[in-house]
Amino acid sequence: MKNKTINHIKRILKHKKIVLCLCIKTNYIMMGLLHDLSKFSIVEMKESIKYYNAKSPIDEAKEQNGYSLSWQNHKGKNKHHWEYWIDNLGTKENTALKMHFDNVIEMFYDMVSAGKVYEGKEWSKESPNKFYKQRKHRILLHEDTRKLIETLLEVLEENGLNSTLVKIKKERKIIKKTYYMDKDERSLRMIMTANTGLNYFE
Repeated sequence: MKNKTINHIKRILKHKKIVLCLCIKTNYIMMGLLHDLSKFSIVEMKESIKYYNAKSPIDEAKEQNGYSLSWQNHKGKNKHHWEYWIDNLGTKENTALKMHFDNVIEMFYDMVSAGKVYEGKEWSKESPNKFYKQRKHRILLHEDTRKLIETLLEVLEENGLNSTLVKIKKERKIIKKTYYMDKDERSLRMIMTANTGLNYFE
């Protein structure tokens, strides 16, 4: 139990360190400091230590019990998870709310970091997009949120992590403004910026 506790905490800290580094490089310092703090809560820590192994303790708990109390707590307190933004499941329509822009960026960093932690030296710039595509069919996202996260993953796959971070830092205000536009405004911006490289929503 002691070794599981130590190894689990090391894994959390490694994940948080990677996210923090990504956030610092793109001026999201507070986001990086606050990322995944709920993992230190009793409900998440207890279950994660119990089911700690080479893969996700949450997945292990689900396999053995059919559910994960840790995950129920985690997804309800961390806005960078798309599940946080599902409000109508089973009650009205299976639709997703539009995630806040900064939460999408944090989701992207979370995907990058999780891949680096679990894949280690096997991780590559293609890994996050491959992981996403394998699960895309069961991920509920608002159409604008999906377009943004898929664009980030594609830019990463094509240009590498450092170039993607530079692009986020340099063009964040423009991308964010475009993200919150309605479709008509966005179409107009696409026409006006056709030759500038600002093609995130084409």
